[in-house]
Amino acid sequence: MISSDVSQVRALAGEFTRAPAVMQRMAIGAADRRGKAMRDDARERVRGHRSLPHYPESITYEVSRTGAGTIEVALGIDKGAAQGPLWNLIEFGSVNNAPIPHLIPAAEAAGPGFTTDIGVIAERAVGG
Repeated sequence: MISSDVSQVRALAGEFTRAPAVMQRMAIGAADRRGKAMRDDARERVRGHRSLPHYPESITYEVSRTGAGTIEVALGIDKGAAQGPLWNLIEFGSVNNAPIPHLIPAAEAAGPGFTTDIGVIAERAVGG
């Protein structure tokens, strides 16, 4: 008769069963860190313009769960803040003003970091 120890396989199966909940908790923290980084990057890209002293502080981010395990990070503007309503003229420019790209480049720059974060989270969630 052949016998085998499958305790390690069972332990790994248990880790995979718990992984989705663990991953979601870790992903929320990672999303928050990346959201802050995007916000700070966008603020830095527009900071220092003489005519926009209050605008950088109107740049915000928000992390939310949108259902079925989906987490979103929204980078945006508080239009109620000083100079917030000017965001589109600042980002895209106008006839009288050159654009100062800051929101879109900050969001694009964050993409590779999100991908890396998810890989690390997946590895940690299954005990890697």
